[in-house]
Amino acid sequence: AALTGAYCKVSGLVTEADCDVGIDDIRPVFGHLYDCFGPSRLMWGSDWPVLRLRMEYADWLAMARQLLADLPADEQVQISSGNARRFYGI
Repeated sequence: AALTGAYCKVSGLVTEADCDVGIDDIRPVFGHLYDCFGPSRLMWGSDWPVLRLRMEYADWLAMARQLLADLPADEQVQISSGNARRFYGI
């Protein structure tokens, strides 16, 4: 991440796990991604409909909101929607 301008989409963490995962399983992974890419190059992804193999969309959205809750409001917006809009030019 430090050597490129690459973005990282936070998606598939639940569906690619070998077992049921909860917020405590995802939090260290999210923290590592945040440390590596920073709030300006992370973007949340729904992973829908594949996500439904493990959990419902509303549960993943709630988990994502918990992961972002301690971040400043502007960083929450960047990760949840702003970076994707910028990256995809929409």
